[in-house]
Amino acid sequence: MYKKIIAFSMATLILSGCNLPQSSKGTNIEISESLHNYDKEMLLTALEKHPEFPQLNPDETITIKEKNETVTYFSQIEYRPGKSENNEFTEVEASTAEYFITLVKILELEGDEMKSYWKYQYFPSTSKVSLIESEENSS
Repeated sequence: MYKKIIAFSMATLILSGCNLPQSSKGTNIEISESLHNYDKEMLLTALEKHPEFPQLNPDETITIKEKNETVTYFSQIEYRPGKSENNEFTEVEASTAEYFITLVKILELEGDEMKSYWKYQYFPSTSKVSLIESEENSS
């Protein structure tokens, strides 16, 4: 009876060990889900600088059509993970990652399209944005 219990226990341990993830020689970077929760904050902070924009949600496009013109508004969010050491498993800290948001406005007027954009870097520690690149085309 004890031999059966020991044999069953050994088989269980061996089989459960086979289900563990296999590590590779390459670099595996684990990024916490919490690092990606700045989308809404970034967007709201950038929109404060552009009162002409409607209230957008991340991944939302709003198109407004009036008489001879159509205006389309949207945002693009970019995330660059921080630098990491070349260990088997390295957790990336939020403080080393870079966050960017670009507000885009496309004006279509009598067949012509004018695109304006404002690209900001977002700093999660202060909840502030800094303009790093822009192009404004106005009618």
